[in-house]
Amino acid sequence: MTAIDDDPDVTVRLTEPEAIPNVRIVLELCASGRLQCSEKTWRPTAASVTGLALLLAAGEFYPHEPIAAYAWPLLVQASSLAELAGNRLQLDHPRARSLDSAAVDDDPRSLATMGHSRRDRRAHPGWRPRDVDGKALA
Repeated sequence: MTAIDDDPDVTVRLTEPEAIPNVRIVLELCASGRLQCSEKTWRPTAASVTGLALLLAAGEFYPHEPIAAYAWPLLVQASSLAELAGNRLQLDHPRARSLDSAAVDDDPRSLATMGHSRRDRRAHPGWRPRDVDGKALA
């Protein structure tokens, strides 16, 4: 078996350093109303994908396939940072609305908690359901 570093046909791209700048770019586009998605499918329009591909921090993974530009609008919707209003994405979370806050710029851990509400706690480690008294349900 060949290690990834030893294979000349494999390119390794570390995407962690570009994630925070890309989140900020996408949130700023949402704040300005420039990201459009289909009202039925919630998928980004071709024009939004093309425009976002030009703005991403390190560009696209492949020159002719806008994978990251297609995924970012879906990610901000899934994380409840943005919601669809008509056919445009708008900021949904209060901390996402404050793009000038140091938390969005500097602390990647704060982005991990954005968009989580009580209904999402089941996905977090340490979450346990409350004990329910049978009389309360009767």
